[in-house]
Amino acid sequence: MTDVREVKAHRAVRECLRRYLEFEEVCKQEGSYEVECAGLRINFSDLKGVLKDLPVRQKDALFYAVICDYKHGDVAVRMGITRTSVGQYVGQATREIARKLCSDWEQ
Repeated sequence: MTDVREVKAHRAVRECLRRYLEFEEVCKQEGSYEVECAGLRINFSDLKGVLKDLPVRQKDALFYAVICDYKHGDVAVRMGITRTSVGQYVGQATREIARKLCSDWEQ
């Protein structure tokens, strides 16, 4: 059973990832790698590291569907998988990121 805290962290991570490109630009300009979004404070370098470690399919689905904001159908065609699989890969990826970066997050 998934606990409420895990779901909230997973959703906060997804919201941060929607703004990934914006955060990347701000971090480059300001030289500060701490970002805050949806009540979650993370180190952008840590986030990039976790993204690198994801399995390729999860990383691709997450990049296209969340970071680039493509529709799941378009991502599915691009990746040669079903829309359902896109959603599953994105969910797995965001839960893994939340698990690694949000262990002490209380919201």
